[in-house]
Amino acid sequence: MMIWNVADEYLEAAKTLRREKDKLFSPTYFLLGQSIELALKGFLRGLGASEKDLKNLSHDLDKALQEAEKKGLQNLVSLSDNDRGNIALLNVYYQSKDLQYTLSGFKRYPNLDKIFDIAKRLLDGTKNHCIQNRERHFGKSTAVL
Repeated sequence: MMIWNVADEYLEAAKTLRREKDKLFSPTYFLLGQSIELALKGFLRGLGASEKDLKNLSHDLDKALQEAEKKGLQNLVSLSDNDRGNIALLNVYYQSKDLQYTLSGFKRYPNLDKIFDIAKRLLDGTKNHCIQNRERHFGKSTAVL
């Protein structure tokens, strides 16, 4: 549940940043990438994934999404091929850290409204799963200390 809560905080921060400083574009995408990454990892954690399992996914949104879909994410959140394509496009810049350490060259970003929508749907769809499984690791060797 803690991972999901932080994912929700990143989404709220992205909303605030967009409302207050609409021109800050890379930070907004970064915050949304964090939200998506953590929503997916929160879902996987609720299924029993260890901290090591999550670290092995690194900051790869595509890899995290594939793993979550292998484990049944589609039963909670409906993502279209277009949604997956938008996540993949964001991942090009998110995984490479280009949103933090901007590299030069032509860039083609996904539509910001679509990324907001995807992040919100992931959070909405996984919330109850994370709540219901929040004690899965409590008192076990897989618990984060």
